[in-house]
This record gives sequence, C-alpha cells and structure tokens, in this order.
Amino acid sequence: MNDISLYNNTRFLFGVYEENKWFICNRRFLLNIKNSNIFGQFITSSWFNKYYDKNNSIEFGIFQLNIDTKHSVLQNWLNDGQIENINHWIFKIDNKEIQNKINDLKQEQETNISISNKNMHFCVRLMKFNTGFLATLPEFNLIV
Repeated sequence: MNDISLYNNTRFLFGVYEENKWFICNRRFLLNIKNSNIFGQFITSSWFNKYYDKNNSIEFGIFQLNIDTKHSVLQNWLNDGQIENINHWIFKIDNKEIQNKINDLKQEQETNISISNKNMHFCVRLMKFNTGFLATLPEFNLIV
C-alpha cells in the first residue's frame, strides 16, 4: 500500500512561527504527485486550526524532511537555529494583507490567502471569527 504522505522518502511538515518559536504540527501533508508538481494539503481543519487576533501578522513554514525525522526533532532543530540544512519554505503574511482579505467578510465567512516563494505556491483559508480570524486548511503546490 502506498503512503500518500511520501515523496522520494521525504515528508512535508507544516509549522507556525509565533512568540519567537516554531511549533510543528503533528500531521503530515497528504500529497498528490503529477508530473513535476507536488500538491500537498491538510484535509481537515482539525489538523490545523488557529485563532489570531485581528491585528496579527502570521508566519508559516513548510519543511521537507527524511521520513524518519519526527516533528518534535524538527521543532527542536528550528528553535535551536538549525534551519540551514533543512529544505524549507517560509511564508509571512502581514496584517494589512490579511485585513484586506477579511475586512468585508461577514462573521464566519471564509476566504483564501495565497503567497508564492521560490518554486512553491502556498494557500491557507481564513475565516472571520469574533474580533479576529481563524487560519486553517493549509495547502501547497511545489514544482520539482
């Protein structure tokens, strides 16, 4: 049986940077590979669902690691400043861009926000909630 979270014996992990620390989700992206494109996604909001104050900017990372590397090991490496030998993509979305996307939404309405970095396109869903917003359902498209 094929493991749909594997690509060439590597996995893709998702992280959030806040309060000067990386937090790595204990889930791997599910992958769909076609030709030279790798499409990765979290398929349920229970895998990642984070509330942010309306004034927050957000920073996410996607990390490609050997299948034997645990998420907790990656988190320790990142928080110790050992990022240079890790294949990664970082996405910073500033508050002005977020507010432009969610300002006209009604309560609990959703929108997507996308950003590209090198050969990676990243997207996350934002939902207006109370006085802030929820970020959920990250996905990416990587051209290899």
